[in-house]
Amino acid sequence: MASAQASLGPDDALLPEQFTEILKQEWIFLKAQTDSFLAETTVKREFETTPEFEGRVALRRQVYMMTIARRIKEQKFDTKSYGVLLKAHLVSYNADKKVYALACSVAVEAPYDIPSLVSFVPTNKYVMIKDTIVGGYRTNRLLMKFRPTFSWKVERPEAMEAKGDEGNVYFKVRAAIDISQPNIKQQALLRIVPKEFLLVNTGKGKLYYREEIR
Repeated sequence: MASAQASLGPDDALLPEQFTEILKQEWIFLKAQTDSFLAETTVKREFETTPEFEGRVALRRQVYMMTIARRIKEQKFDTKSYGVLLKAHLVSYNADKKVYALACSVAVEAPYDIPSLVSFVPTNKYVMIKDTIVGGYRTNRLLMKFRPTFSWKVERPEAMEAKGDEGNVYFKVRAAIDISQPNIKQQALLRIVPKEFLLVNTGKGKLYYREEIR
């Protein structure tokens, strides 16, 4: 049964390319901070004792952690999530089983991996990250896991209504961005953490389906 959506904020109805830009900015920030941290802490200096080296590394690690924590607070990553809209294709309705098969071919470009920084999505039911080649360049893409289709259990009148307004029917993934680095060693993680999976009608402000992602 569809229900009305709550009032959407500017970060709850993002196009894929808008979310890509947000991820890119955090990748740039993390890369700069992590590369600087690793450059200053990886090698023990020639005239430095082991206790001096370990003390210097501990102090630099503390500065690194404080810088990351400040960024998290500034961007409100500890309290907010982002809603990303992905176009849904209504493939076919099975009137006997009352199930609509929906597909999604849209991918979200994500920052590519380098030795010091990796984009990461925790294992979950709906979203995955895949290393791929686009235009001769290596990149990451966020994709919906269901292949080939998602099964939406829905009564026929609502299915017909959705089909009649298919242009406004979208999947939405709400995801948090986690740039914390509690166990930083030689590589940082840019974590994209899916929180909710939804099916919505953006034109009518309807919520058709919602599921928490665990």
